[in-house]
Amino acid sequence: MRIVLFGATGRIGSATLQQALSRGHQVAVLVRDPDRLQPRHERPRVLEGDARSRPEVAEVAAGAEAAISALGPRRNTPEDADAHLQAVRTVVDALTELGIRRLVAVLGAAVDAPGDRKGAADRIAGWLVRRFARWVYQAKRQEFDLLRESRLDWTAVRPPLVVPGPPTGRYRVRLDRPPRPRIRTGDLAEFLVREVEEGRYVRQAPFVG
Repeated sequence: MRIVLFGATGRIGSATLQQALSRGHQVAVLVRDPDRLQPRHERPRVLEGDARSRPEVAEVAAGAEAAISALGPRRNTPEDADAHLQAVRTVVDALTELGIRRLVAVLGAAVDAPGDRKGAADRIAGWLVRRFARWVYQAKRQEFDLLRESRLDWTAVRPPLVVPGPPTGRYRVRLDRPPRPRIRTGDLAEFLVREVEEGRYVRQAPFVG
């Protein structure tokens, strides 16, 4: 499958790039600094640019069958939150214009959705995120709104705490509450790519942990 990946230099994006390539997909990435790509893959098509630039997003996404977004604010500031939302709007608009309907995006377990039945521990964890990562949370909540308002076949993945580690394959998926309080980066990456392949949760917001 031809996949365009946004946010490939981040921790989650880097693991997702590795997972997608290892599963035989053709991947194109848009990054501001190609030297930050880790590990150094030879197979992805790399375009240097900014996800807030409509022409650059359209160029890297041309010919793709699906997209994965691991974009997120770099810092917990209103400026970074605003920059993130600009990038998300640009990606959604460009994919819609190009006719690329499938988008899998990473949100977070603190973002609520209709039908959630979170336990007390999950509600406390969400309160802590909203309290101490206010701008990141607001950016991700508004990203969810943008996805739901779009015409894309989106999946909004909501992981809990993401910790370093290779994939184990021992994660679980639920639609109403996080299965576990944390997930390895490798397992989250594997789920993102599998969801692009299989499309089990189209226009849904699964928790994975």
